Amino acid sequence: MQSAAGETEDFILTREKLNDTIKYPWFKKDYESYKPKSLSWNSIRDNRKHLSFIVIGGSWCDDTHLWLPKFLKTIEGAGVRQKNIRIYGVDRDKKFPGSTRNKTAPETDYKVDRVPVFIVLYKDKEIGRITESVRNSVEDDILQILKDAELNSLKK
Repeated sequence: MQSAAGETEDFILTREKLNDTIKYPWFKKDYESYKPKSLSWNSIRDNRKHLSFIVIGGSWCDDTHLWLPKFLKTIEGAGVRQKNIRIYGVDRDKKFPGSTRNKTAPETDYKVDRVPVFIVLYKDKEIGRITESVRNSVEDDILQILKDAELNSLKK
């Protein structure tokens, strides 16, 4: 139970807040040191105009600490615009403490049971997710989601 507004505020993540090296010391170092693979990165860049991402993580979560900087470095470096990246924080019960009114909580129930979750949308339609950990690398996993979506659309 939250006893003060400040405690709830700690769960609300924004790109600007992540730059706070006092509160989020884990973010900057990993963001700056991560080097995405150029072949996968280029494929993401080629699709960036149609891509958007929803990120759900917890500032308390070690997996979020590990993967969020790498994920943001990859998609930002591929030229995905900030307006196409929405970041939401959850508490330890995977609940959104923010509100839909001020856009600190999503309007859709994304049924999150593990974090982080990186939801990949193509032309505003969900085509895949990376949940809790990656299989190969952030950029390879996004590329695989894009390839799978393309194959599925060809089968229809």
